Amino acid sequence: MKRATYSDRKEVIRILSGSFSENKSVSYLVGSRAGRNQRIDRLMEYAFDECMDFGVVYISEDMKACALVLYPEKKKTTCKSILRNVKLVLSVVGLFNVLKILKKESIVAKAQRAERLKYYVWFVAVDISFQSQGIGSHLMSELIKDSVEMKRQLILETSTERNLPFYVANGLSVYTDEDVGYRLYFLKY
Repeated sequence: MKRATYSDRKEVIRILSGSFSENKSVSYLVGSRAGRNQRIDRLMEYAFDECMDFGVVYISEDMKACALVLYPEKKKTTCKSILRNVKLVLSVVGLFNVLKILKKESIVAKAQRAERLKYYVWFVAVDISFQSQGIGSHLMSELIKDSVEMKRQLILETSTERNLPFYVANGLSVYTDEDVGYRLYFLKY
């Protein structure tokens, strides 16, 4: 895995959008009305840019998998981040859903416990054409290794119950789950 650059942005967004098109958490944000796929792309653009500014984006050498990692304590309010958030509300979430999303984010923030600095894996994905070939396990092992070297606790959440065995097999454990309009599982390493 290598650090992504802005020249990898389009490919990272393609991988993420394809992998998360049926995800409950993503659907909760983007809704089901017309233009859904475009809103998913805008969400992934937002996440990519946030992680480039306040974390790191990784892409596999073969360009088949990626991960967006956020270091929450590094997030700060800037003109750029304010504009990005406004764009997210207007082009992805919609004004009428802001309160619903803020409530969910409050629940997530309370549930995200860590004993040390966080290594928050916001999104991790494998190109849908190459899933179930060990690429995701390899990427997870690289992320775990990176988090250990940085002395940060790897945390993530998933709404996809069928992915829980994958995460557990890769050394993560579920430490809680919450109802945020759907069941959301919180994992750590």
